[in-house]
Amino acid sequence: MKPNYQNETTYGALCEVAGQSIVECRLSGAEIATVLVCQPRVSLEQATCENGEVRYSGKLLLSFVYENANGEICRAERGAEFFHKAEHPMIAPAFTAVGGLKTQNVKLRREGGQLIAACIVEGAFSVFGERRHTYLAGGEGLLTQKKAQGFVSRYVAFASVEDEDEFECDYAQDILLHTETVSVTAVRANVGAVDVDGELCMHFCVLRADGSLCSYERLIPVKAQALIDNAGVDSTATAKLEVLSTQVEAATDEERGKSKIVLAYRLALTVWVEERVDTEVCVDAYSTARETELKFEKVVGRCAMKEKIVTERIHGTPIFDGSIEGQNAITVVAPTVNVSLQCSERGWEAQGLIEGKALLKKEDGYACADVSLPFLFPVEIDGSSVDVEGCVYGFGIRIRASGEVEGEASIKLRITPYKDCETVYLAEVTEGEEKQASTCAVSVYMPTRGDDLWTTAKRLSLSPDELRAANPALTFPLKGDERIFVYRQKKENLQK
Repeated sequence: MKPNYQNETTYGALCEVAGQSIVECRLSGAEIATVLVCQPRVSLEQATCENGEVRYSGKLLLSFVYENANGEICRAERGAEFFHKAEHPMIAPAFTAVGGLKTQNVKLRREGGQLIAACIVEGAFSVFGERRHTYLAGGEGLLTQKKAQGFVSRYVAFASVEDEDEFECDYAQDILLHTETVSVTAVRANVGAVDVDGELCMHFCVLRADGSLCSYERLIPVKAQALIDNAGVDSTATAKLEVLSTQVEAATDEERGKSKIVLAYRLALTVWVEERVDTEVCVDAYSTARETELKFEKVVGRCAMKEKIVTERIHGTPIFDGSIEGQNAITVVAPTVNVSLQCSERGWEAQGLIEGKALLKKEDGYACADVSLPFLFPVEIDGSSVDVEGCVYGFGIRIRASGEVEGEASIKLRITPYKDCETVYLAEVTEGEEKQASTCAVSVYMPTRGDDLWTTAKRLSLSPDELRAANPALTFPLKGDERIFVYRQKKENLQK
């Protein structure tokens, strides 16, 4: 018995790794009486694969809105660079790390005359590289069953976008805070490239000359392209945009009572392209003369389906982590949306929270309260699993004359459904002992309902052609009530 093996190489995610570090920023706390908002923003600068680890670096920017000793509202920014690693034994320098960073648990403390902000930064990466699949293609002394199996590769490419935008707003004394989210709205695969449309949503908290606060929102269309050799017009492509940095400058025209805001931004683009190669591989094998031991390999993954954009207007009663008693005006800043998709008996549902910071103007100064607006609504999608990202627009709080508080916002969800993909192939066949011929003059084989030609021939140690030739009246798949007699004289004859 001489098995013949061949190889198929795919490209895709090999493992997942994560790292966590604490990053600190320091600023003079002499004039800071109360911190109202401390908003973190983190961006990935570089991620490289080394032996057994992903080394990554990034930048953390903390934006502060605070009250000074005179009760005036002010702003400050501090940044820090950091380096960290995430370990996994299979990582090699030839691999590529794809992922991002997120922050949580910002804590403030004072040490002498300094205010120290400590933030947990989490890095999560998929490590991409080549994987070789060795499969049985045939061989001498073997009967094989072959089937076309799809080997799926997922290639990745990167690009960056830099641009500027400017717009006018009502007269502003200062821009206290700006936050941003970016989302993908369309992905088009072309020959050798992937074109991406997106939307950058800027949120500004503005301090007017009279001391009142207001918020502005600016939607900026974004276009980007990533070059990737494996892309074609029929390719399935997905993409992600992330904000690397933003710079905001404001100039005022007192005569016109207007301000001009100039924005410079830098975005990172990641695209993925799927490619499927159908290869005829052996999925079963046996020998009529010798016992065999088979080893199978199963590659389980998921393949992206057509993406869907869902827009929903959310109304409801907001939840405040703090008192808003006596307020008639609330300015919401730093809005975000946390969303997940759950599949229940009713189908897929989107559930989550729209969150932000509520800045409150009081007689003796300012206060801040966390605010959230829960939502739950159905979405119509196919797929066994989904990825979802969301952006929030126009998050506002209104207090009616009756004292009832209402919240409203719009959210846009970009949903990528996936179907399960499974590739099974025979990876190895090992030769065993020689089969012992039965000494019985006759044997009766009782098949199972649904047995096909291959299964029946394998159990009888015959080739499918021999079984067909000896039993032309058999109809496959079998009903299960047939009786197959094997007579042994000078040679075996198979009769029904």
